[in-house]
Amino acid sequence: MKNLPLAFIALTVFVNFSLAQNISYGPTIGGLFYEVNNNHGTGVARFSSDANPAVSFGGYLEYNFYKKMGLKAELSYSSPKIKQDVIDNPPTTKLGFVEISPSFKYNFGVEYNKGFLS
Repeated sequence: MKNLPLAFIALTVFVNFSLAQNISYGPTIGGLFYEVNNNHGTGVARFSSDANPAVSFGGYLEYNFYKKMGLKAELSYSSPKIKQDVIDNPPTTKLGFVEISPSFKYNFGVEYNKGFLS
């Protein structure tokens, strides 16, 4: 019962804050090609996607708090397969990871989120 007033206040502030400002959100999808080489060991270790891209998907949330400035956070999930070519018949390992990418954005154009040449 003690948390109910606090939850109500937090919800009210969040709704007012959201409606008063410019918030955008949406899905993201992409691919991941990679190759990593390392020659500082006993042999040359090479990890690669072997031209099989890993699909990455997620979403983003963007909030602008001034005319030209804002914050953006992107959350994505990827599951690449890797092989280590240092041994014969290397096993394929499938990884799964979540990436969170927060960033600060500044627009050099006339208005935020309208492009560079607007």
